[in-house]
Amino acid sequence: MEIKEESIQPRNRIIMLALFPPPFSSGERILNQMNKEILAQKYDIISFNVSTGFLNPDRFNLLKVKNQISTLFLYCKAMLSIQQLIRKEKIHGFYMVTPGSVFGHIRDSIIFSLVSTKVTTKIAFIQNGHIANVFQKKWHSHFTNKFIEHASYFVFTSKGLKEKVTGITENKKQILYNSIDTALIFSAIELQNKRLLYNKNNNKLHILYLSNMTPSKGYMDVALAVLALHKKGFIQVANFVGEWLSDEQLLEFKKFVLENGLSDIVQIHGKINDRQKIKLFYSTADFFVLPTYYSHEAQPVSILEALNAGIPVIATNHASIPEMIMDGYNGKLVSKKQPEAIVAAIESSMSPDIWLQMSEHAHHSFEQKFSRAAYEKKLLALFE
Repeated sequence: MEIKEESIQPRNRIIMLALFPPPFSSGERILNQMNKEILAQKYDIISFNVSTGFLNPDRFNLLKVKNQISTLFLYCKAMLSIQQLIRKEKIHGFYMVTPGSVFGHIRDSIIFSLVSTKVTTKIAFIQNGHIANVFQKKWHSHFTNKFIEHASYFVFTSKGLKEKVTGITENKKQILYNSIDTALIFSAIELQNKRLLYNKNNNKLHILYLSNMTPSKGYMDVALAVLALHKKGFIQVANFVGEWLSDEQLLEFKKFVLENGLSDIVQIHGKINDRQKIKLFYSTADFFVLPTYYSHEAQPVSILEALNAGIPVIATNHASIPEMIMDGYNGKLVSKKQPEAIVAAIESSMSPDIWLQMSEHAHHSFEQKFSRAAYEKKLLALFE
């Protein structure tokens, strides 16, 4: 009997031109890595990492200039390789995250023009809250129009961000709410253990701030709230996790901690890449606090990670956060730059009955809107 070998059909290929970890403190890099793993289930991925391995400082300085020059070099190098690749074969998909800067917008418009005839599906992912201003500027409207013409879809992380960006036809706009990587998913047993632990804390709270240590992310507002709660005897530990963008800001923060007698309370951890260590912070946190007013904010992934871990979230009514946090349901929304509002939000939510209900609602809201399964299905469908 003759056995016929089944022919194996080659898989379609997707080019990803994006920032990948490290560092793991950047939501964009984490999402790109997660998307790469998901798309690899169905496609062969050709990835080009244009990350220097560092975050851009907020302030304009020599380090920022050096980082931008290095990034430009990486983009040019990547595009030479991509051009050689698409000359040889037809590529099914092209994935890119477009930034919130005018220079990046023009660069990406040119890149999409270069790949337009050789790639079937071309997707620009928008994760930056400042992008609406870039699309509205008149002086580079030629590049904007070409960008819109050549892209198959523009994918937004929230409804609010999608509505802010004008000029793109509705059929090219898609919403893909963020999700989180599998390393941070909490099981039912882990959630149960976490809730049992809260009842044993006796109002000695564990506070977690996890984001880049950028002033406009509100870490000083968290520190001031921790100081006030400590004076009332409510704090056991406050963990600050994230990459510092300057040594000066780190020294200023350490000085504040020392001068206010918080050395035994405030733990400064800096950048942590190990996802299991990150999960440990979520497993012990009672409240996650992110009072951000960062101008480029979109949909902070760390808030989703906290919701999945069943942690009530205290955050500002800013960017896409109100689409994630329902005031009084899975957390509290507070005004910007008001540490006293953070204190009041925590005090009104810390009784075991209220905290437990918020914890359950936090995880439920994650499962309803941001689950990994729904995210994977939608992402894969975009490239079909």
